[in-house]
Amino acid sequence: SEMCIRDRAGAAGVYADNSIGNFTNSGSISASANANATGGWAGAAGVSADNSIGNFTNSGSISATAKGYYARAFGVYADSIGNFTNSGSISANANSTGGHAEVYGVYATDIGNFTNNGSISAIASATGNYAYAEGVWTDDIGNFTNTGSISATANATGGDAYAYGVSADNSIGNFTNSGSISANSTGGHAEVYGVYATDIGNFTNNGSISAIASATGNYAYAEGVWTDDIGNFTNTGSISATANATGNYAWAEGVYAWGGSIGNFTNSGSISATATGNYAEAAGVSADNSIGNFTNSGSIS
Repeated sequence: SEMCIRDRAGAAGVYADNSIGNFTNSGSISASANANATGGWAGAAGVSADNSIGNFTNSGSISATAKGYYARAFGVYADSIGNFTNSGSISANANSTGGHAEVYGVYATDIGNFTNNGSISAIASATGNYAYAEGVWTDDIGNFTNTGSISATANATGGDAYAYGVSADNSIGNFTNSGSISANSTGGHAEVYGVYATDIGNFTNNGSISAIASATGNYAYAEGVWTDDIGNFTNTGSISATANATGNYAWAEGVYAWGGSIGNFTNSGSISATATGNYAEAAGVSADNSIGNFTNSGSIS
């Protein structure tokens, strides 16, 4: 569906004011909203439920695009989602001229077990203000499995940029990735997280997780994996964080347990952190509290 209004535009491919039962899509769903670039607000959602969605299964395509002075787009939006399975494509794009752009591939306060074998992408672009992108956002996710691709990209000209590949403000159960998760941001201030969660159960990465922040004005901050606490940690793939700041400060960490601990740590893959700036700091692995047994047969830099 598409809606075009001078000052305000809103569109949804599928919308429920309350709830959607079990959701299955093998076709194509799209939404596009275009508003005035001078003060107009645009919002779009491929699939939206103000309350809940039961089990969610997508093997088709879902997309949302919003353009305006203020632009916000959601591939999938709900207060809560039961078990989530995607083997198709979910994309959200927000473009702002003068205002800010905010975008989420999947947004839900609570998600049951999460499985992605397809692609999820979120792209935010803004001129004059900030750009904010999250591939997946939630408070809590049950067990998380990714064999596909999840990406978040934020580009801001004249503003700040923030990007999160996967974000859980509270917790993620057991985490397994054998696909790719990436977050990229470019702006005056650039901040980026590949995976962000307050608590993560056992963590296993056999794929790639990358975070790249490029700042032109103030500082660049990049975290491959950021959390308070992680259970047992196993990496056979690659985790990288890169921060480049042309103006001031750059900080990068491959894996960081902020204020907390990491259980037994095993790495046979690669973990890297690179920071470049007038003042730069980088750490491959860092824990403010403690790390259990530590075993490394790979590379950490």
